[in-house]
Formats: sequence, C-alpha cells, structure tokens
Amino acid sequence: MQRDSLGFFAGASRLAWAALLGLCLALAACARGVPPQGTLALEQVPSPAAGSGRIYFYRTDVPLLVAVEPDIIVNGRKVGTSVFERVFYRDAKPGRYEVFLTSDEDSPVYFTLAAGETRYVKAVIDLGVTGTRLRPELVEEAEARSAIAKQKVTAPAE
Repeated sequence: MQRDSLGFFAGASRLAWAALLGLCLALAACARGVPPQGTLALEQVPSPAAGSGRIYFYRTDVPLLVAVEPDIIVNGRKVGTSVFERVFYRDAKPGRYEVFLTSDEDSPVYFTLAAGETRYVKAVIDLGVTGTRLRPELVEEAEARSAIAKQKVTAPAE
C-alpha cells in the first residue's frame, strides 16, 4: 500500500486513524481500571472479628512500575498481589508479622499486631543501584486512610 507524505496509508482518512487510536487508548484504560468483584468503599468495610486485628495492603503512587505486580508474603504465606491503585485487607490473629514483596525479598517489614488493631502496609518504589523494585513500608493510619479513602477495598474471599 502507498503512504502519503505524513506516513498514513493512501485513501485512509486521518479521522479514521485518530478514531482507531482513541479506541485503542480507551480499551487499554478499561483493562486496568475495572475494580475487582467484591469491592467496598473504605467506610463499608466491616470491623474485624473480636480477638482479631486487621492488615491493609495498598499501592497508590507508583505508576512507574504499574506492570510489576509482586506477591505479598506474610509470615511465609502468600496473601495477595500488589496491584497499582488496589487495596485489600486480611484479618489476622494477634502476633508478630513479617511482610515482604516478591520483588524485593531482602526488605521485609516487621510489626506486632494486637487484637482490635489495624496496620497498613504500602508498596513503595525503591530506586537502587541494582534496579528499581517495590518494597513494603509500614504506614501510620492517618496517612494510609487519606491515601486509600477514594479507592475501593477488595474484601477477602470467603
């Protein structure tokens, strides 16, 4: 096929190419932007069961690594995946916890969870000499709730 002076195929209108480009961009945005089933607004999330605590996991401000979705490991067990602009929680027994992301197993966070207590673990970007990766960071409640206030929270599977 012949191309015109701007690189378009001869006979194809610029409007048609613009429409095609717009459709592709819209589909790409939709693929990532659909919240998962079972999502709730933060204020709709029920309290943890008596005698349990809660750990929220979230990732908000790391669009540079949007395609990187490491698993979240708590005390040696996968509890979920760190996905850009997604929040989820797990209720847990009181005790000591170690959390790391599979993108950086050398930078865990450690904390103790008491009954009725809520902790927040955020995936943050780590720009290092050996590469760029995500690592967990323990965040204070006010900062975390402000960051996740407008996001939907994914409830745990029953």
